[in-house]
Amino acid sequence: MIEEYNEFLLSNYSYHLPEDFIAKYPLEKRDSSKLLQYKNQKISHSYFHNLPDLIPNNSVFVLNSSKVIPARIKLNRATGAKIELLITNSSNKRELSYSLDQTNSVEVWALGGNTKKWKIGETISNLKNDILLNATLIDKQEKDVLVRLEWNKEISFAEMLNNVGEIPLPPYMNRDTGIEDTIRYQTVYANQAGSIAAPTAGLHFTQEVLNKLLDKGCQFINIELQVGAGTFIPITVDDIRQHKMHKEFIRVEKSTLEILCNAWLGNRNIIAVGTTSLRTLESLLAIPTEKMENIIPQNIAINQTPKERFQLFQEYILNLKSPILDFSTQLMIMPSHRIDSINGLITNFHQPNSTLLLLISAIVGNSWKHIYNEALEENYRFLSYGDSSLLWIE
Repeated sequence: MIEEYNEFLLSNYSYHLPEDFIAKYPLEKRDSSKLLQYKNQKISHSYFHNLPDLIPNNSVFVLNSSKVIPARIKLNRATGAKIELLITNSSNKRELSYSLDQTNSVEVWALGGNTKKWKIGETISNLKNDILLNATLIDKQEKDVLVRLEWNKEISFAEMLNNVGEIPLPPYMNRDTGIEDTIRYQTVYANQAGSIAAPTAGLHFTQEVLNKLLDKGCQFINIELQVGAGTFIPITVDDIRQHKMHKEFIRVEKSTLEILCNAWLGNRNIIAVGTTSLRTLESLLAIPTEKMENIIPQNIAINQTPKERFQLFQEYILNLKSPILDFSTQLMIMPSHRIDSINGLITNFHQPNSTLLLLISAIVGNSWKHIYNEALEENYRFLSYGDSSLLWIE
């Protein structure tokens, strides 16, 4: 008897990723990365600098303009033991951008390494670039620690991090942050500080590629989703529907949302640059029907046609009194999710059994296996500093 395929079984999203295929360093030129296109169930290969040749005129690109902050700090206990912190949220578990202007001290949540023997109330420190940074442990919650950071200069939290912190590379790179990472682990259009991981699909863009797209009448829309540590959290349950999706914060100007509505209702080609941009767009479309203020549920029942959803969102925006829409999302895009917000997605190649791979499956179905197998056969580079793909909705 043939066992029925279960799209919600985690084991169906596994593949073998050899260590040699994980890109540990960026290429010399951003746009020299390979580009796999999947369109009309066919795969073609090119390079990212040729992206404009694959894009219809007058398309709309949605970019995540969030900027990675140097959120990794290293400290020392009096015993000589080293402790590493990855700062993740402000003390009220809101996004870090709310705390970046604070001076002298701040309370933040962080993921801690080697914190088992760090006691509540104990202060540890580090001296770097003439800045003495003290960190006092306030609370522990599983892997998260709440710490009070204090420094000896009249500078902001953001300035302190720029002097003391490091860009937090993904753990699978398994190397120290280098000088080149401060530039290359940012998109060329990043301008809103607050992420602790890069929206990596955008790392391939150069100003030359952007200019060529502008010459084709393309338009760029900037949204901001502050990428959190949850992007690296593995799925540990057999049924993917039981996975608790991490929360990430989104901020979009009302004027930008009006442009987006016009693009949707004008039937223009919408291309999301990265999974964070797609997650933002799908979360936006869920707002009018879910009647929520902060949290987007993991599974959304979609009962309207795409055009009806666009019209509902336009009505919502017309009644929006604030110049900025500010909310958080826990939306998990999986194979059961109907994607209405885009026509195509630019994205890298993702880890096995990850929420990002589930999102890819929501776009191309089980064909993701064929796509990834071919990428491996063609020696594509995988993950954050890896090569790119252009996947079209069919």
